[in-house]
Amino acid sequence: MKLLPEHFFAMPMIRYFLLVLSIAFSFDGAAQDNIDSLFAEAKKEKSAQEMTSIYAEIGTYYTFINLDSSIYYFDKAIKMGKTLKEDSLLAETYIRIGRTLIYAGIYDRALQYMYDASMLVESDLLKIRILINIGTVHYRKYDFDRALENYAEAERLMEKNKNLLGNNYFIYFASLMNNIGIIYDNTNRYDSALLFYSRGLNYSRQGSDSVVMGNLYANIGKIYQYQGKHDLAKSNLLEGFAIRKAIHDNYGVARSYGHIGSLFLAMQEHDSARFYLVEGVKKAVEIGSPETECYTGLLLAEANAHSGNYKEAYRLQVKYKALMDSLNTITDTKMITQIEMQYAFDKKEREEAIARQRKEFWITSIIVVLALVIVVVVLFFILQRIRTKNEQLQKERFSLANKNLLLEKGALEKNLEYKNKELTTNVMYLMKKNELLNDVSQRLLEIRKSSRPEEKEKIYKIIVELNSATNDDVWQDFELRFNEVYNDFYERLMKQFPHLTSNDRKLCAFLRLNLSSKEICAITRQSINSLNVSRARLRKKLGIDNSDTDLISFLEKI
Repeated sequence: MKLLPEHFFAMPMIRYFLLVLSIAFSFDGAAQDNIDSLFAEAKKEKSAQEMTSIYAEIGTYYTFINLDSSIYYFDKAIKMGKTLKEDSLLAETYIRIGRTLIYAGIYDRALQYMYDASMLVESDLLKIRILINIGTVHYRKYDFDRALENYAEAERLMEKNKNLLGNNYFIYFASLMNNIGIIYDNTNRYDSALLFYSRGLNYSRQGSDSVVMGNLYANIGKIYQYQGKHDLAKSNLLEGFAIRKAIHDNYGVARSYGHIGSLFLAMQEHDSARFYLVEGVKKAVEIGSPETECYTGLLLAEANAHSGNYKEAYRLQVKYKALMDSLNTITDTKMITQIEMQYAFDKKEREEAIARQRKEFWITSIIVVLALVIVVVVLFFILQRIRTKNEQLQKERFSLANKNLLLEKGALEKNLEYKNKELTTNVMYLMKKNELLNDVSQRLLEIRKSSRPEEKEKIYKIIVELNSATNDDVWQDFELRFNEVYNDFYERLMKQFPHLTSNDRKLCAFLRLNLSSKEICAITRQSINSLNVSRARLRKKLGIDNSDTDLISFLEKI
C-alpha cells in the first residue's frame, strides 16, 4: 500500500540528532511562552475583534499539535467573528480552519469554509491561498485534473502579484510545487515528481518555511523508496523528521513516523518498522488525524504479518479498513459536489444581484441627475433676479465706500504730514542739541588752555561727560516717530540683515530720511571721515558690492 505524500506545503543519523537538539530546545520555550501569553490575553476583557484574533491564533498554534483543539478554538473565533463586520478577519479565520480540517480529513467542511472565505473578500492574495487549499482537497479525493486546474490559476495569480506577495511568493510557490509533485507521485511519474519537489525545496529555503521544507524532504524520501534507493530515502526522511520535530509539527511528525516505518518495512527490518509505526499511530491519535492513523495502522498490520503476528495483523487490518471506508464514503464525495454546486449557484446569484444593483444604480442616478438639472434651472432664474438686485445694491455700496475712502485717505495724509513734521522737528532738535554740546565743548577747551593745572582736570572731566552724554530717550522718541512714518522699516531691515548693530540701524534711518552727510555728522557728532567709514562698513553688511548701487536707493526698496 502506498502512503499519500505530504500535503500543503540525504541525512546521516548524526546530523538528524544534531538538528533536533539545536533547534528544539530554543523553539520549545518560545512557543510555550507565546501560547501562555495568548491564553492570558483570552481571559481579559477584550473587544469581539480582539477575541476573534486571539482564538484564531490559538487555533493556528494547535494545528500542528492537536487537530481537535485547533478546530475547537477556530470555531470560537468564527462564532465571535460573525458578530463583527470585519470580513477580512473572518475570511482569514475560514482559511485557517479549512487548512486544519484538511489535515483532519474533513474535506466537505474544509471546502465549505474555503468557498465562504472567497465570498467575503475579492482579493487576489486571498484567492491564491484558497485555490491552493481547494486543490489540496481535490487531490486528496484523487481528482487530480481539478486539482491541477486550481493550482494553475493560483500560479497565475502569484505571478501577477509577485511584488505584493514579498516573501510569501516563495512560501506559496514551495507549497504549490509540493502539491503538483504529489499529483505526479500518485500517478507514478516519479521523475516529474522529483523535479517539482526539488523546485519546491529551493523555494522553501528562500522563503525560510520549515513546515513545507519538512514535507518536501518527506516526499522526496518516499520517491526514493519507491525507486528502491533506500539510503537516499532514509537520509531525506530523517531530515524531514528532524525539521518537523524541531518546529513541533506534530501532524508532520506522525506522518514521518509512518514514512520511516514504511521504509524499514520495505528494507525488511520489521522490528524497526513496528517501532516507528506504533509511534506514528500514537501520534496520529494524539493529534486527532484519523487519516494518518488509518494509513499508519494498515502499514503496522503489514509489519505484524511479516513478523508472524497474524492475529494482531488481522485485527489491525479490519480496524483500519473500516476506518478507511468511513473516510472515503460516497456520502463525502456527494457532499463535496453539493458544496461546489451550491458555491457556483451562490456565485452566479451574487453576480446577478450585483448586475441588478448596478442597473438600479444607473436608473436612480439618471433620475437624480434630471431632478438636479430641473432644480438648477429654477435656481438659476431665481439667482439671476437676486444677482440683479445685489448688483444695484453693490453699486450703491461702492459709491459710499469710495466717499469713505477719500475721507480716510485725506485724514491719513494729514496725519502722515503731521508725523513727518514731528520727525523733522525731532531731527532738528538733535542737530541743535549736538551743535550746542559741540560749541560748549570747544569753549571749555579754550578756557582749559588758560586755566590753572588743578582746574584743567575738572574742565577735562566736564568735556568728557558732555561728549559721552547719552540721548537714549531722544533716540527712542525718534525711532518711535520714524516707525510711524516708515511703517515696519526696522522690522523688515532686521529680518533681512539680523547682524546690524544699533548704530547701523540709526545710520540706515538717517539715510532713509535722505539726510545729507553734514546733517548726519551734526546729529551723531562724528567727523566726515568717520561717517564715510561707517557708510562703507554698512554697505558691506548689506551685501552691496557694486559701487554703482546707491545706498539710499537700496534702503528705500526695503
